[in-house]
Amino acid sequence: MTARRHLSTRSGILWLLLIGLMVSACTRLSDTPAELAPDALQLQQAATKNSGALVSWGNNSNGQVGSTPTGDDFMAVAAGLNHSVALRSTGTLVSWGRNDYGQVGSTPTGDDFTAVAAGGYHSLALRSDGTLVSWGRDTADQVGSTPKGGGFMAVAAGGFYSVALRTDGTLVSWGSDFSGQVSSTPTGKDFIAVAAGSIHSLALRTDGTLVSWGRNSEGQVSTTPTGNDFIAVAGGLYHSVALRTDGTLVSWGSDFSGQVSSTPTGNDFTAVAAGGFNSVALRSNGTIVSWGNDFFGQVRSTPTGNDFIAVAAGGDHSVAIQASPTTDDTPPTITLTTPADGATYLLNQLVHADYSCADEEGGSGLASCVGDVASGAAIDTSSVGAKNFTVETEDNAGNSDSLTHDYTVVYDFEGFFNPIQNLPTLNVARAGGAIPVKFSLSGDHGLAIFASGSPSSQETACETSVPQDTVTETLTAGSSSLSYDAATDTYTYVWKTEKSWGNSCRTLTVKLIDGSEHVASFRFNK
Repeated sequence: MTARRHLSTRSGILWLLLIGLMVSACTRLSDTPAELAPDALQLQQAATKNSGALVSWGNNSNGQVGSTPTGDDFMAVAAGLNHSVALRSTGTLVSWGRNDYGQVGSTPTGDDFTAVAAGGYHSLALRSDGTLVSWGRDTADQVGSTPKGGGFMAVAAGGFYSVALRTDGTLVSWGSDFSGQVSSTPTGKDFIAVAAGSIHSLALRTDGTLVSWGRNSEGQVSTTPTGNDFIAVAGGLYHSVALRTDGTLVSWGSDFSGQVSSTPTGNDFTAVAAGGFNSVALRSNGTIVSWGNDFFGQVRSTPTGNDFIAVAAGGDHSVAIQASPTTDDTPPTITLTTPADGATYLLNQLVHADYSCADEEGGSGLASCVGDVASGAAIDTSSVGAKNFTVETEDNAGNSDSLTHDYTVVYDFEGFFNPIQNLPTLNVARAGGAIPVKFSLSGDHGLAIFASGSPSSQETACETSVPQDTVTETLTAGSSSLSYDAATDTYTYVWKTEKSWGNSCRTLTVKLIDGSEHVASFRFNK
């Protein structure tokens, strides 16, 4: 049976069965997932930023599922009619599945490949120098007429033809021209992505619009959606799918198995691929959704999980890359803004904790971030003294860390009141008298406010260059004492001086239990 006769078989359950039995050699296969990236000149570079393991599902009649290669270093994958090809992080290629035309056995060697595509019975790849290499069936010269020279940046493969995108934004197609998929290739230098179906192609322009060409039997060309907000495209047997900038999907063409009408809703899609009568898409949370024909389990066998990074769809099988588990031995980072380390706050001051934790990019994810109080809640300033605030964090790999900031809570001391003058003034008083040292702490905090051994005084050299003020208010007292007047919110420390201090200068140090020290200078006359 010739390829042309295969193409004419389009309806009924017979066609559904034949597609899995290789009768339709023109079944389209998904292009590389990298053409879904939004960056213009890299739209079709197949390699993802991360590597992972391959997962295949659907029809396994030619080992396209069962012989999926192992390893966790795959960065790109493409699915053909009954075969697949993948790119390793080493730049090498591996193919599996049907091999009757060398689509597996003739896979080229080398470690300089950057993108792959799989067609009906052939594949092609892009090298780092911008040149192309094709292998497999050459019935329509889809291998033999592969363009020479460099300057290519993306590739796609159809049933018996291929199409490539040059770095100058132009397109070139070769191979079978049964429905104008080669001769109708659009001109222009503004293309940034390309996809190939069975015998139709579509491309994305820099302005976000789409253009399709080739066979139009199911409206896969004429019903191409308008609009300028598209960022990715994929072509199936007789249908196509595109991804919009808002993360939504749109499908058109054949709806034989609901591959158009069952297109999922939602605005969180990041990649899409189209197969024979089914499609598959990747969500931003790393999960996969499939729709359309499910004869071989290409929908119901879709793998679960939220760590997938690329998808591809073949004739009646699909392939995805599942991100490799990362070895995470780095704890999350902690940012503790408030309380600041070494900060001083007033008693009962309202201070809101401010902290956050973050796991490194590509890490296992943040599991916990817990402080002494929740971020935004008030820290402890209910008592004076040295305090600390600790934040503890852990990621999902069990790596943990903590960060502690020390802070101090002090009384609201605003200086000494009359008759004492604050520094730098030198207070002049009579030795042997009792001096009322007055101050406020913004409330009654009891009489146990002094640190041990405080207040105290020490003899110092007399300064002659500072202002001086005579203490006019003195008391008669046998010893020093402390009292509090609630009416004026004033503490009074009666400081009993010694007559022997005459003709000397001294420094009075009042140290409170909050750790703060407050000083006044005196000169004593006889």
